[in-house]
Amino acid sequence: MIPQIFITDYLSQAALQPAEMLTALLEACPRLRLANWQLLPSPPVQQLFSALRLPPQSSQRLALATLLHARLPASTNTQRPQTTPFALLPVHLAMRRDTYSLNSVLNLSIPVFNQLSQQLHTHFVDDFDLQPDPSQRFWWVWPKRPLEAMSPWPQDHLFQQAIHWQPSGPQGAVIRQWSNEMQMLLHNLASQPSEPPWPADLNGLWFASTQTAPMWGDVQQSPLLSGSGEVYAGLLASGYPHSLPQEFATWLGQRRQTPSLWVADSCSDLPWQTLAEAIQARPWARLDLVLPFAECSVRVSVKPSQRWQFWRRPRTAEDCLQTLETALAQRQTGPAALTTHR
Repeated sequence: MIPQIFITDYLSQAALQPAEMLTALLEACPRLRLANWQLLPSPPVQQLFSALRLPPQSSQRLALATLLHARLPASTNTQRPQTTPFALLPVHLAMRRDTYSLNSVLNLSIPVFNQLSQQLHTHFVDDFDLQPDPSQRFWWVWPKRPLEAMSPWPQDHLFQQAIHWQPSGPQGAVIRQWSNEMQMLLHNLASQPSEPPWPADLNGLWFASTQTAPMWGDVQQSPLLSGSGEVYAGLLASGYPHSLPQEFATWLGQRRQTPSLWVADSCSDLPWQTLAEAIQARPWARLDLVLPFAECSVRVSVKPSQRWQFWRRPRTAEDCLQTLETALAQRQTGPAALTTHR
């Protein structure tokens, strides 16, 4: 079976800097210059959910925010209103004359995060309870009355016009009103002198819904799951039935009779030197990596035998970037995937 590595990029950091990501990747693991690169039509988290073989009725109800919420300690949820929480993320919205789009999820400094936490708590004290996530990358929002509203995770709507991702549902207007008030609050904070300086690109906050916990289905059909990070912890906390905590080097060296996945949050979480050494040792015939690229993802297929194909010119980061950008443009008018090596 082909082992697969998924870099979920769940906070959309690498997706926003594809050139930098590709350059760092090829420097960390030069053997990827001879791999096959293929653009996939959806972001890495969606690709991961597909690989986990969810039953159709469950895959429609699964949200990344649900997994992240499941990993929280039980004490976090004590004495909270009997409502379903939302994840609230700091974002940058690209403003245009007639519309705007989501361009990035931001990583705030701790002082800015704490100051904004206090401002949100004070302004919305009658509307919801606010709890910073332990990662201090976003917040959990418990409305003080039940709200029927749906809002997707940001990764699913990068660079899309606002009309495509507005909160929906019977109380979707409440979430939109809160979002508008938050934009005005951010505008006021940005206009005041502060220390440290207020981030100029912080101009919006994004609500993401949590949903019903997934039904993972038949254990025999589930791939063996290993990994590290927030998404992996959320999958375990949500009851994923077929997991094996282990070191990355151990996972790479195994011979497999069943599908096996490794999950990591970001490219920096993967020990690339260990991967390069494993490619050299040839413990498997092929390995697939799924990486973020803009609003889509890339499958990089590595075969140790490729190192002996001397007629193939190793690709530079510029080569890969140009090919993937061409494939991304073709998604609008032609095939959704384009392979770099035939």
